[in-house]
Amino acid sequence: MVAREKKQKVDVKALAARKTPRKAAQPSRPATKKGKLQPAAEKMEAENDHDQDYEVDQDYDHEADHEVGQDHEADHEVDQESDQEEDPETNPETPTTRTRRQAVTAKPATLAKTAKPSVRAPTNVDEQLILNYLIENNKPTNATEVGLQLQTKLQKKTASIKILADLALKGQIIEKVSGKSRIYSPLPKVVDPEEDNEASQKLIELEEECAVVKEESERLASTYKGLVNEPTNTELSSKHSLTSEELAAKLEKLSEFKTSYKAPINPEEKDKIIAKTILYQKEEKRRRRIFNDIVAQVMEGAGLTKAELFSASGIENVPQ
Repeated sequence: MVAREKKQKVDVKALAARKTPRKAAQPSRPATKKGKLQPAAEKMEAENDHDQDYEVDQDYDHEADHEVGQDHEADHEVDQESDQEEDPETNPETPTTRTRRQAVTAKPATLAKTAKPSVRAPTNVDEQLILNYLIENNKPTNATEVGLQLQTKLQKKTASIKILADLALKGQIIEKVSGKSRIYSPLPKVVDPEEDNEASQKLIELEEECAVVKEESERLASTYKGLVNEPTNTELSSKHSLTSEELAAKLEKLSEFKTSYKAPINPEEKDKIIAKTILYQKEEKRRRRIFNDIVAQVMEGAGLTKAELFSASGIENVPQ
């Protein structure tokens, strides 16, 4: 907008200059005695003045046109820059000379980064690698699993799909289609019947031997468990010393009993003691029964347990 206003001002000035051209100063005309010029002299002076005015007008017009042209070029450059700045979609960036040089020098590096490495075709080594993997694995496998397992040894994971398809066409592996997935497995080995029978017999012998070894292992495990639970020799020696001391103390006490032996109790007194003991036992049972009945009635009325009742009553030892 500023550039357009400037351009309009310059055009107005140029038009005004053309309408009012500058005139050169006219020299003073010599006067005659009567204050009038001669007719021939006046005509020559008029022609000279006209020529001078025409040359001055041409020079002024030429300079004005030159200035207007320069102003137009400057305005055009300003308009272009302003349009580029105002319209970021068509020209999102207006690089300077320095940024242009950087962009030019950066192009080879960018191309070098985006360059794709060359891909080599699968070879016989890759085919043998996948074939050995299937034989060692010895189970149905899909192409994705093969590619994941061998992606460090093959150039591309997708190369395994083509190699597996080629091996299936050659008849070196078996291919089975299940929906959209393809399953590959190695060819079964052809075994001689005699070798198969020998292997079966050997397997039976190994199973019998394994059963014997398993039984012996269980026996040894139980023996070991018993030995672990039994005391060691050190523990037995320490226990032997303690037992000897206890035995000596009990023998000494027994000897004291033998030396301090008295006559046995009279049978009549013995019967009296037994009768009192029986009476006391019966009384104890009666009182215990009465106590339990009282406790049961209180528990039923108060809605408490025996422990809560005894705790509230201050009874510490609960009778059984």
